[in-house]
Amino acid sequence: MTQTERMKCFFDERAAHWDARGHADNTALLRGILSAAGLTKDMRILDIACGTGVLFPLLLESNPELVHGIDLSDEMVKLARKKADDLRIEVFAVDFYGFSPACRYDFAVAYNAYPHFIDKKLFAKKLHALLEKGDRFLIVHGRGREMINAHHNQGEAVHVSVPLRPCDEEALAFEGLFRIDLKIDTESCYALSGTAL
Repeated sequence: MTQTERMKCFFDERAAHWDARGHADNTALLRGILSAAGLTKDMRILDIACGTGVLFPLLLESNPELVHGIDLSDEMVKLARKKADDLRIEVFAVDFYGFSPACRYDFAVAYNAYPHFIDKKLFAKKLHALLEKGDRFLIVHGRGREMINAHHNQGEAVHVSVPLRPCDEEALAFEGLFRIDLKIDTESCYALSGTAL
């Protein structure tokens, strides 16, 4: 089984109970980080590894032109499509690395998903290809790095994730492609953001 197949199976198996697990994430905090990262109205937004679509309501608050959610898991996508009741949202079951959209994006966000992208330099390169110069990406977690790493360091999760490193270390994967201008690494939040060069 390839790493991609293992990842897909992992999330397919958990999709039905994903939302029932609840989210300790602070909506006001996430709203503030999205704003600080430069999310404004009329943007074309890519929600990378959108899961069941939990971020859609916050993204819609910015009055975007469109929101495209993508996820490797067919089962997650089925649930996300049920939440995509706004005509500006489209959800695609596709591997991020094989995604070839008809447009480029103004803003790309990976919420509670970055540890599952094993090859960080490959992630940065693909991300850069989806954005124009000056457009922004945001990696954000509604929990602190230690809690995230502890969660991913048990059970099957160890096979489909890598630990988050301090922001300065994670930022190295984006060198030459992005100018990193936002780093947050606290007990309650982790975020890394920048603009395409």
